[in-house]
Amino acid sequence: NLVIITIDTLRADHVGAYGYNAAHTATLDPVPREGTRFTHAYTTAPITLTSHASLMTGRYPAGHGARHNGMRIDPKTPTLADTLAASGFATAAFIAAFPLDRRFGLIKGFQTYGDRMPPSRNGRAINERPGRDVVDEAIAWLTSHRDRRFFLWVHLFEPHAPYGEPSDPRHLPARARYDEEIAEADRQAGRLLEALEPVRGATLVVASADHGEAFGEHGEIGHS
Repeated sequence: NLVIITIDTLRADHVGAYGYNAAHTATLDPVPREGTRFTHAYTTAPITLTSHASLMTGRYPAGHGARHNGMRIDPKTPTLADTLAASGFATAAFIAAFPLDRRFGLIKGFQTYGDRMPPSRNGRAINERPGRDVVDEAIAWLTSHRDRRFFLWVHLFEPHAPYGEPSDPRHLPARARYDEEIAEADRQAGRLLEALEPVRGATLVVASADHGEAFGEHGEIGHS
């Protein structure tokens, strides 16, 4: 089996496995100890859809067409899910934010694609959902597909701005709120790995970001 967990906007240097002493990444940190840690991995673009499209196709943005959020990938482009589905794998994706909505093409090859966002609030669309909801759906799917080979992609959005809750009375600095969001994504990834335990020995787990986040480096705040 293959499981890919992507954590949106996650800086490698805010993960304990990469030497960050203030990290709360108890799920992510053991992964490289059990396998491989990549120290020179670069995103093709600091943009959610573009980067994920490259990850799922093995092509640079010009080769898959989704050069920015909102631009659909070329439907002729083969995807990892295409290949694995054709090889008999059950394929499913559960995503946490609108930039990866099925209309932009990454549904290609996935037999199940969980991308339903919460209902609108006060007339405004909600374009992301909590990682716990994403993982709940993924675990429910896993429960009914453990008896065959599967490819599962789970996308978590917590570290993406805005960080934390506006009502939080602690008034933490941005980096601290960002780290707390990473910790929540890590907890949800942990729930997923626990659910995988019965088939963990036959499952390759890949944990990755789509891109990082700037806190003033190179004169930038955020990404893109």
